[in-house]
Amino acid sequence: MNMELEELKEKFAIFLRERLGMTGYANASKARNQRLYYLEKLYRETGASHRIGRIYDEAKNKLEFAEGNQRKLLEDICCFMESILPVSEEIIVHDKTIDALTYVQEEEAEQKIVSDYFDLGRVSPTQQTPADPLRFSFWVKPGVEISLGDILVADGKNAENQSAISVGVVHKLERIGLYRSPIDHYMAYDMGNPQADIPTRLPFIMVGECGILWRSDGRNSPPSDDWRLRWATAEELRRAISGGIPRDYAVPAGFVSLPEEKLVPVDMDLRWLAGYESGHVNIAGISGVAAKTSYGIFLTLGILATNRSEEVKKSGGVAVIAFNVKELDLLYIGEVKGWEKAPKEFEKDVIMWNKLKNDYNIDPDKILEKVRYFAPGSSGRPLSLRNKDITAFNYGWSEMKKRENRQAFYALFDPDDLDDKMVGAIEGVTELKCDTFQSIEKELGQALKTKGGNQSSGEWTSLGGVGVHRATLAKLLSRLRFIKDSLGGLLTESEPNGDPLVLEQLRPGDLWVIDITQIGERARRYLFYLVLRGIGQLLQKRKAGIITDVPGRVVVIVDELNAFAPAGAGRHPTKGEIAHIATQGRSYGLTLLGMQQMASRVDESVLTNSANFIVGRAHPSELSGPAYGWMSKTLREQVAGLPPGTMLAYHPKWRQPVFVNFPRRPDQLAKEAKKVSE
Repeated sequence: MNMELEELKEKFAIFLRERLGMTGYANASKARNQRLYYLEKLYRETGASHRIGRIYDEAKNKLEFAEGNQRKLLEDICCFMESILPVSEEIIVHDKTIDALTYVQEEEAEQKIVSDYFDLGRVSPTQQTPADPLRFSFWVKPGVEISLGDILVADGKNAENQSAISVGVVHKLERIGLYRSPIDHYMAYDMGNPQADIPTRLPFIMVGECGILWRSDGRNSPPSDDWRLRWATAEELRRAISGGIPRDYAVPAGFVSLPEEKLVPVDMDLRWLAGYESGHVNIAGISGVAAKTSYGIFLTLGILATNRSEEVKKSGGVAVIAFNVKELDLLYIGEVKGWEKAPKEFEKDVIMWNKLKNDYNIDPDKILEKVRYFAPGSSGRPLSLRNKDITAFNYGWSEMKKRENRQAFYALFDPDDLDDKMVGAIEGVTELKCDTFQSIEKELGQALKTKGGNQSSGEWTSLGGVGVHRATLAKLLSRLRFIKDSLGGLLTESEPNGDPLVLEQLRPGDLWVIDITQIGERARRYLFYLVLRGIGQLLQKRKAGIITDVPGRVVVIVDELNAFAPAGAGRHPTKGEIAHIATQGRSYGLTLLGMQQMASRVDESVLTNSANFIVGRAHPSELSGPAYGWMSKTLREQVAGLPPGTMLAYHPKWRQPVFVNFPRRPDQLAKEAKKVSE
């Protein structure tokens, strides 16, 4: 297999960024350049212009004797060569003495720093704490402080005497003394004298447990023995969490702090967030403290930024529709001008956004300039707390009774009302030749007044060719009048079609905010159902090749998800549709990003089909429920006290949940910057 050097280096650079996650941290460019230089060196030394397989042969031979940084470089080159060489490529192992490579003084100094500074403790596979492929226990030396969520590395040799590392996230920490009980400790201090000078001070040892994120040799097995414990480097962290996620589909999930670098971004894969491999996101936490909406917006901007990718463009791009359910929550998210000039106290947030802008092309100004705001109401009079640049929409009877909207119409009724008689009456009403809500009210009123026998003996009439009992008809008319009042500005009584929301106008990169704060529960249910079903139908048509203009993926954001898909066995107007989307939506690109204070109050089928879970600070009693069964007891205790700006995130491409930090919303930063300038 032949390949020119520049082409080979270009492929290797892409491999390092996308397959190994070597991007997004301070020394990523330097690490890539080291490997590219070494690859070029091997290329020229082996005369690989006629057969690049020689590079692989030479790298494998050198790997047998290599240590430290040299070994890392060779492992990455071998991994890359294995990804491009055909299976039939002949592998020749040369039996010759390998000369030690000469490295620059800077690299040697870096290795010494790693050896001296990162030596923390040892893996401790004991009878009480055996290691397994998912976790290992450890102890740390005195004077070292480790926190839950820290990323550590177990470094040693595997059973075949080859160097290997296991990267893990700390999920459990305990400080243990050699005293059997507090009483023994009390007795040792001269019967409870805190100032006593005891002759022998027994040690207190920090022990803990790590969940394994990644192992360098690809083995699904625990550390072979008491491997050395150290801090992870940014490169190792990125490879453990973000490795294997192509740059085209990388969506930042947040930042992880390391001693050598405070902000290292970690990625989720768009294909597992928003289809087609998997999908749906659930965010839980206490209102006002967990910052659920802030994280949802942070994730949304990352998702929309993937429209930069040619691969995402090929599949139609991504758009987002967000329902604003609480006050001004999302109604001014597009007003972000000046966010980078926020006061000094928000410096960390600004640094994070600048890093996202530089490394992921997530520019809040550009992404949010396409925000459009909608609210129910008549032209010029939208029912919204936003007072400018907002489009009103409404629906008339002809639009509501369309067959494709029929199921949404049922969402306006209480489930207990929808018995067979009522369903039959509704079907009959929709077949009447009436095109406005006023005319349908008039028609039903006249039908009730028509004489035709004794009602008490079972008097019937006909609606749209369907036989309806007068008592059922009276009940239906009563419900329709109640629905008319509850719909408010969402319904126009005198116009046949109204001015409906045109979902067909949604385009890749769009962010639509629909304000539903000023309408009642029934109207919210109807609109939510109508939008979900409408977008689902458009996406299925796109997948079938019938239409091409709409995006290939659409993310629908809603807070208070439990109001639309409540837990329990009872019937609910919108729960069935949401459950259907949860089970099948990802296959055609419809994703639900749901938020709520308590996940335990959301329908189980919706939760279990959400591939991505994000949890902020939550009440301990809530965390004890089965909805959080994927979290260990220690993690639940930690989550109960999480500060704003920190979440516990789980993504299907990660082996373990990870604590991530994220910045405040750009519109909030812009608001703070404006206060300073005024």
